[in-house]
Amino acid sequence: MAVLKGAKNRFLALLLGFLSLLFFIFALRYFLAVGLHEYVDNRIQQWSLSAVPSQKQINLQNQYLQLAETFAWQDSYQRLITGAKLYQWQALLQQNSPQISPDSVAASLQQAKVRYQQAATLMPETFAAWYELSIVKANLQEFDAQFALALQAVDALKGVNSALYWQKVSGVLPYWQALSFSQKTQLLKDIAWLLQTQFVQQSQLLALIKNSAAQPVFCQYVKSTELSQNQRIMQTLQCPIK
Repeated sequence: MAVLKGAKNRFLALLLGFLSLLFFIFALRYFLAVGLHEYVDNRIQQWSLSAVPSQKQINLQNQYLQLAETFAWQDSYQRLITGAKLYQWQALLQQNSPQISPDSVAASLQQAKVRYQQAATLMPETFAAWYELSIVKANLQEFDAQFALALQAVDALKGVNSALYWQKVSGVLPYWQALSFSQKTQLLKDIAWLLQTQFVQQSQLLALIKNSAAQPVFCQYVKSTELSQNQRIMQTLQCPIK
């Protein structure tokens, strides 16, 4: 009996040690994945249009992110978003380089699109993935059913958040001429909603409309709504009086 009891205790000790080792490996992989991702995300947040990263910097952060994905057990929404942003920065860098062909730019945007699609599938209730997906598809001139679906999701998720309204309007308005009739109508309503609120960036919004292909259409829209009472809007947009 003593021998059996001793063997049982040794077995339990080995099992406990094995489980502890598995837990340690799992925890180590998790914290390495999280730490590497946070490092890459923080680096990307430091980049700006006035300080576009070099290809070397983008490649380095991409290597760190791939390492984080290796340590992770499954896809993460945040890692997918971060990876998509890296490809968007790469596309911007390529656009500014005369030696890079348009096909290479499109290839980078396609990589970003795939990751935003995966992120939207993983967490369909998030605004950012759908919004970025719509913008990338617009950059690729893909105004198809998936673009329409992404815009519909953006409209459903923006609620009454003026920052999200502004993000949608400022991102989508440059593609006015490629939008469908229903998409243009919704965009006009979004602009009107922003102008009727205490939106702090109204002057930027009006300047954006004034310099866009939507200006004459929005002037007509203003005249047919209560916004026509706001002479500042009419004057800023240089809408014809009659």
